[in-house]
Amino acid sequence: MQIEFEVLPKQTAFLQSTSKITIYRGGIRSGKTFVLCVNAILRAMQGRRQCIVSFSYPMLRDVVLDTCLKILDKNEIPFQFHKQEMTLTVGREKILLRSGDDPDSLRGTEFSDCSVDEARNFTTDYIIDILMGRLSGSPDGQIFIATTPHGKDWVYKLGEKPETLLITQKTGENTFLHGNFVADLKARYSGEYFRQEVEADIVDTDTGIFRIGWWKMFDTLPPGVPIRTVQSWDTAFKAGTENDESVCTTWAQFKDGFYLVDVLAERMEYPALKAAMRLQASIHSPDVILVEDKASGQSLIQEMRTESSLPILPIKVDSDKITRAHASTPMIEAGHVHVKAGARWLRKFTDQMTAFPHDKHDDIVDSVTQFINWVRRQGSRAPTVSTRSSVAEGQATITENRVSIEIPRHHFGGRRPSIKSLTRGYL
Repeated sequence: MQIEFEVLPKQTAFLQSTSKITIYRGGIRSGKTFVLCVNAILRAMQGRRQCIVSFSYPMLRDVVLDTCLKILDKNEIPFQFHKQEMTLTVGREKILLRSGDDPDSLRGTEFSDCSVDEARNFTTDYIIDILMGRLSGSPDGQIFIATTPHGKDWVYKLGEKPETLLITQKTGENTFLHGNFVADLKARYSGEYFRQEVEADIVDTDTGIFRIGWWKMFDTLPPGVPIRTVQSWDTAFKAGTENDESVCTTWAQFKDGFYLVDVLAERMEYPALKAAMRLQASIHSPDVILVEDKASGQSLIQEMRTESSLPILPIKVDSDKITRAHASTPMIEAGHVHVKAGARWLRKFTDQMTAFPHDKHDDIVDSVTQFINWVRRQGSRAPTVSTRSSVAEGQATITENRVSIEIPRHHFGGRRPSIKSLTRGYL
């Protein structure tokens, strides 16, 4: 039985790598997770036990597992999924799917090769140290990494080492994407954020993300009634001086942009936080109250929904602070965000915004970017060359645009799946 996958030239290089560590550094939708999963599936078919690690269980389930299942289903490759164990059995071996939120929990496992998806989410290279010690299933075990760049972090430094093969893929080099995809992102993203997220460049994060000159100052609000008023809460429950502040930013939307009319930033215990939320709502009469749906905000969301009629809207966090900050900059750079001149909180606001991400106090930043990114979301196939050749059992043939692998039918109970190509929907 012959199974084929369509791949891009740089994905071919990734699949053919014999380096101890191989990094696929790519932009958004450049095929990072796809090639990581194809690689694991091919190696499992060749009798090598695999492990794919993602930063969190939701990312593992919603991205890695989903991608693996789509590849297997689209190509009619028989497999077994053990939900309780979080393993896929493909061919003669298993693919272990593991969350890396506690790297030490990976101790005791053994596999031939390991893959790490979106490695930038790990703050240090400790995850690699742990995984290196698990490569006891094969003398030629390898580690494969897929990531979007994140400044000169540990992944960047790992890519500079001689034992590492670094492959860089721009979003625009993924010919399976529709023609307007990159242009749409360029129109939405700031220059630095576009370079990082689309061009896969290393953007210097030693300087602050927000520039003082970006903020438009206002003395009085435009005439008339705001289109809507929104409050954005970043919450914390402890009042100690070393703890985070709870922050509420209040915004009035007019035709020409968004006006920051008030900022509350205080350390407070939970009862005081609830009282403050009610007080801020009574002062400004918001149409929507955004609350980050995290540990410190979940109980607040539940109780305020039960005890009051406040228009609470939970906001799920889907990326790290710096990514969220970069995503918010185009609207600020374009002059659509206005800040009240002479406000008692102005100095604290500008200090935190311009110091980010180098200062430990960033609660105002979290509240601001939560609002701007929420507003932003409101608005908001190339031919391949097929080369077939006769290959030995369990061995993969990788050509410039296609991967072929011959697997004996008895590995899959005699069923012979038809050969189907992957489409852009799975990249």
